[in-house]
Amino acid sequence: MKLSIIIVNWQTKDYLKNCLASIFQYPLNDGGMEVLVIDNASTDQSARLVQEQFPQVQLITNQHNLGFAKAINQGLYLATGDYCLLLNPDTLILPQTLDKTIATMDQNPAYGILGCQVTNPDHSLQKSVRRLPKPWSQAIILLKLHNLFPGLLMILTIKNPNRPNK
Repeated sequence: MKLSIIIVNWQTKDYLKNCLASIFQYPLNDGGMEVLVIDNASTDQSARLVQEQFPQVQLITNQHNLGFAKAINQGLYLATGDYCLLLNPDTLILPQTLDKTIATMDQNPAYGILGCQVTNPDHSLQKSVRRLPKPWSQAIILLKLHNLFPGLLMILTIKNPNRPNK
């Protein structure tokens, strides 16, 4: 298995549906992939949507909202891919995104993590990263002020810590 895509979901049924549809519309062409959705006790029928419309997805349903970090760790523990893609449910995969991402990682074995380019719906570049953390940026995060700016997405591809190096 080349790629494990891990999506943490909480109350984002419509976004999740579009995200999963885009993954299976533009799948990884070589090496195989798996998709894991960790649902943090959503009440919007997200889990039912996955079961009924995307039976090929491995669904983990938590009884309580465990938060993003614990849910990601659940997915990483179950992932079997050489690489893991941590994907927000409000993300859409574009053509060749997965193939180019995996090719970049394969061609650069020193890379431990890769952030894909994030674009807005009109395909303009979405500025989603900063340079090294500063005290003010960390204060914004700790105070959760970044929640005032929804849509700030980050797609991270990391080497799977559960798989031995090749």
